Amino acid sequence: MSIPQPPAPPPAPGLPAGAAPTEDGRSQNGRRLLGDAAGAVALLLALLVVFLLDRNASGRSAALARRMASTTIFDPLVTPLAEVRVFSKERWIGGFGGSDASEAAVRLGLEWLARHQAPNGHWGPDCLHPAPEGCCRKPESCPGGGHERRIAQTGLAILAFQAAGHYDFNGNEYSARVRRGLDWLLANQRADGRFLDLEPARTRYCDMYDHGIAAFALADACEMARSSGQEPADRYGQAAARAVRFIEYAQHSDGGWRYSEERELPSDTSVSGWQVLAMKAAKRAGIAEVGPSFVGGVEAFFKRCELGERGRTGYQRGLYLSDATTGVGMLVHQFILEKPDSPLVRAGAQYLADGAKSSAGSVDFYTWYNCTLAMFQAGGEPWKRWNDAVRNRLVALQRHKAESCTDGSWDPEGRGAEEGGRIYSTALAVLTLEVYYRYKSQGAQVYEKP
Repeated sequence: MSIPQPPAPPPAPGLPAGAAPTEDGRSQNGRRLLGDAAGAVALLLALLVVFLLDRNASGRSAALARRMASTTIFDPLVTPLAEVRVFSKERWIGGFGGSDASEAAVRLGLEWLARHQAPNGHWGPDCLHPAPEGCCRKPESCPGGGHERRIAQTGLAILAFQAAGHYDFNGNEYSARVRRGLDWLLANQRADGRFLDLEPARTRYCDMYDHGIAAFALADACEMARSSGQEPADRYGQAAARAVRFIEYAQHSDGGWRYSEERELPSDTSVSGWQVLAMKAAKRAGIAEVGPSFVGGVEAFFKRCELGERGRTGYQRGLYLSDATTGVGMLVHQFILEKPDSPLVRAGAQYLADGAKSSAGSVDFYTWYNCTLAMFQAGGEPWKRWNDAVRNRLVALQRHKAESCTDGSWDPEGRGAEEGGRIYSTALAVLTLEVYYRYKSQGAQVYEKP
């Protein structure tokens, strides 16, 4: 299926058309020459290209490598997103708040997820038992499998691999696992676009949490293909288009989403957040228009859920359950309303930064995921305060026990983790620690660049 290319973004304020911002906000025409350091980087990049080509890299990987070599300095603010994730994350991770320890935790987490994928491509509680029934390499099961939410658990695992640059098309270490996961989602999608776990005795209705996460994983796969300069695989592009049409169909009369597509029920911001992230990726992939009616409904719903102080957004109107929904409210402004510096975002960033140490003192993977994504987009000093607390806490919570099959995972503790289980907690922890190269930040960065 041919998916139209999304329009190019307008030039940044204060820049002439065609000029791209650099890491310090100036146009490329004003970039300083970096002398010997730049030459050394260019030489290393060229050597990598030769290596890739000599290894008979696929045409797609070789094309990425050639484009990489044509750019002397790799800047996530001007480099296609797929290439940021694949090639430049090690160079830039420290400059955006990551560390060697956080990236080591990501690698171990992905290894654990890879070990616990079923042969048919899904992730779920059934994978956390010893072989042959499950995937555990030790005689004992991994505890904390959670509930049967295989659609959502598979979608989250796929997102974690894709955020690290493992795509269905680029031949990376876990690309085959990503393809199997995506294909399993396709096998469990109905003609109208909704996702259902179709094995007997499993749920018979479409849970919009599950659907939003699965749609997000598929749309993200298509966005990364588009970002790398190629067409998404037809089957993924078509499935993602069906999935986002179902999201549009299921939008409630109040502008948000709830657990089911019964549109007269009151929505909540938590379920709605996953639909927003899916639609954001679909828009970037050229799959969805995200038109004024859709945006207007989302804006009106989230406006009603704002508490009116400190940038906080409630779960529903007048109901505040956790800071996770404040992060979701910020993401709506940043990703859908295109207001990354709105008063709500600024106030919410200060509020979350002020409570960062308290948030890191408990365990809440869902809050950490949503708020870290929003705070990275907000940038500045509030981001640094939040990140320094949550990043180190997440790294410290990872299981390190070589004799146990849980090695590299995160125990399912805190809000929602009992239901989502170990796959949920591990995937969200990994995604949180991948924030430094997952999306391009819209805010000022205050870490020293390496």
